[in-house]
Amino acid sequence: MQHNFVLTPVSTGKIFCSTYTTFQEKGLLPTTPLPRDHPFWNLWKDHLVSLIYPGNSDTAIDALVALERGDPDWKDTAFPDDILVRQRDMRAILSHNPPDVILLSGMNDYGFHRRQERFWPFTYINEGYVDL
Repeated sequence: MQHNFVLTPVSTGKIFCSTYTTFQEKGLLPTTPLPRDHPFWNLWKDHLVSLIYPGNSDTAIDALVALERGDPDWKDTAFPDDILVRQRDMRAILSHNPPDVILLSGMNDYGFHRRQERFWPFTYINEGYVDL
């Protein structure tokens, strides 16, 4: 299933803190940055660097392509060259516009992503898992 969402990333790799209730029930985007001395900054930076190299984290890259395309089965019908091009393009997007992360307290799941234009730049991660 293809959608008509146009990927226009405006993210910068910032990390914010918020609560699940504030985000999910009130729909408010966070404004509180994660302190720069928090250890998650280094983990996040290392993770972003690993994502941009072909062969690393292909499953995560494929999932991001699926989100962008709105088609979880995109890879099943794509030609091998098309798969490599889409993976390369997603890595370029991540390299120039890494997602902003919101560490959410008070949520049960590990994390999620909302495929809506307003929320596209953000990846949501359970703050409890980060603290572990």
